[in-house]
Amino acid sequence: MINKLSIIVPVYNTEKYLGKCLDSLVNQSLQEIEIIIVNDGSTDKSGDICKNYQREFPDKIIYFEQPNKGVAAARNLAIENVSTPYLTFLDSDDEVCPEIYLKCLENIEKKNLDLIGFEYEEIIELSNGNVSRFISHYSDKLSNLNSLNSADVNHLVSFAVWNKIYKTSIFRDNNITFFDIKAGEDTYTNQLFFCYVNSFEFINLIGIKYYRRDDSLSKICHTPNIIALKKLGIKLLIEELNKRDLFIIHKKYFFVMLFADCFISTYPSHFNHKTEKVNYYKELFILFKHTFGFNFDDYKVLLPLKFRFMLKLFELQWFGLVIFITDVILKSKAINYFKKKQLI
Repeated sequence: MINKLSIIVPVYNTEKYLGKCLDSLVNQSLQEIEIIIVNDGSTDKSGDICKNYQREFPDKIIYFEQPNKGVAAARNLAIENVSTPYLTFLDSDDEVCPEIYLKCLENIEKKNLDLIGFEYEEIIELSNGNVSRFISHYSDKLSNLNSLNSADVNHLVSFAVWNKIYKTSIFRDNNITFFDIKAGEDTYTNQLFFCYVNSFEFINLIGIKYYRRDDSLSKICHTPNIIALKKLGIKLLIEELNKRDLFIIHKKYFFVMLFADCFISTYPSHFNHKTEKVNYYKELFILFKHTFGFNFDDYKVLLPLKFRFMLKLFELQWFGLVIFITDVILKSKAINYFKKKQLI
């Protein structure tokens, strides 16, 4: 049997959830898979759990250990050892639906796709023990797109790598790796990969159960230090794009991506004090001006209407009003959702 798909699973101190994650992989309907686990210096029992699964499923599981270097380094090590034409990623505290990889590979092989994406169920476990659920709905919005280098993509597509399957040769032939940063590496790698995609599809099937918990990396990284990580990630991405002569070609596309990443994905409601919020936007302002120049008019038309007004206020450096609007647009949606679900 020749394997078709590699699933890359970085592991770091997730012993509470790791068993369910690996069970969801070894029980996939698609049999032609290899599961590449990289234990990134775990200090709990995660390593023992991985080794037990490898002993039980030696034909499916490939296991590596490394000192703690971060998820980017773990993914890069795994990519070097992929032996299949397609690859995907999974966080070690999430789960995969049993049919998703089989259905995706059927589409990939039938249409010779470079990339396929699918929907996900986001499960938010609150500290009081309550749970809320959210189903993504972006595949229908993307059905008419002709290019992933369209400015429309970046307010429609999830930045995550775990709900997409990638052609391995694009990683290899174009020397694409994850940047060595502590957060946001998914976003920047996806943007680079999208530049080389010719054929893609997003299907209306739920494939991942994505958990958000108080101890998850996505929660921990929403601190005032996030701006330093954003600046580093953007710097590395722009440098890489310029090396490849890709930035100028797709400049408007990357503006929308960075706007979505900095204003929507990491919005200042996560911060504890107004001073932290203002400082966040001040540093973003400098970053955007340095990267894109002093006139944002060419980019406004690419944004949804509600965000064009926010961009104008940002351009005028009216950061207090930007914060208020951002909180109303984004935070109120979450509040209303939780009230509807009777969680608060």
